[in-house]
Amino acid sequence: MRRQLSLSHFSGPDGFERYIEMVEDGKEGELLAELAVEIAREQGYVTADDLRHAVEALGIRLRKSYNIFGAVLASLKRKGVLRVAGYRPSEVPTSHARPIAIFVLNEEGDPNA
Repeated sequence: MRRQLSLSHFSGPDGFERYIEMVEDGKEGELLAELAVEIAREQGYVTADDLRHAVEALGIRLRKSYNIFGAVLASLKRKGVLRVAGYRPSEVPTSHARPIAIFVLNEEGDPNA
């Protein structure tokens, strides 16, 4: 049985970067990145909650933890496709209303603009 990775497996100052690189190498990350850009185009913004709701609505079964949503969005930001436009409380009950980023398309980094 394959263990799921989470951010706890990547401690240290560059741990999150290593996690993002692993996400970028996987097919799941590619699918979620495409979905994130599509959501941002349709509604003008995308959050980790939006990705989670889309995955649940489409019946996509994730092999990784729900941390992948934030990592995918951070990866798109790092690539210049998205930028942070603000923050809002998460609507997911298990997130206890913690602030999450609201991402919008960065027109300069959007390859399909």
